[in-house]
Amino acid sequence: NNNCYRELKKIDKINSVLDQMLQAAQSSINKDIQHFLFYLVSFIANCLPEAKITLQYTNSMNNVNLLNSLRSSEFSFAPTYSSLKYVTPASYVDLAVSLQMYGLAHKICQMFNFNSETVSEKWAMAILNKHGENAVPKVLSKLSQYQSFDYKKLCKFAFDHHFSNDACVS
Repeated sequence: NNNCYRELKKIDKINSVLDQMLQAAQSSINKDIQHFLFYLVSFIANCLPEAKITLQYTNSMNNVNLLNSLRSSEFSFAPTYSSLKYVTPASYVDLAVSLQMYGLAHKICQMFNFNSETVSEKWAMAILNKHGENAVPKVLSKLSQYQSFDYKKLCKFAFDHHFSNDACVS
């Protein structure tokens, strides 16, 4: 209603207030509080055209998604927002790959617009190592999404592991 709008208009330095709310959302481990704070920021930003927080909002949302993914029971880490200053999202990609959690590594790559070809290559090598040449169609299907994927390592792997010519040619 108009009273709410008038009260919002009274806030001096609205972008600073919204930024603090985004910081609070990233610092919270409670998902309900995170969602509520993001909702408030979005609502205020939509009501007040002078609020310019699109980039901060997107970065904050990505950070919260990363932190919540890492806090999941599957991954079992308890990182905080401040730890992102010391351990970059790229480091979490490396950690996920080393733990053979390729889905999580891909998710982090997507959130932060990282190139995921290296993750896919390591996934492919792990699948081929585990399932042999029977997995070649699945691997090739997954890797076909990349325009410039370098198949040299996979070809070398197939050759070193004596895959049949049919598997190597496909």
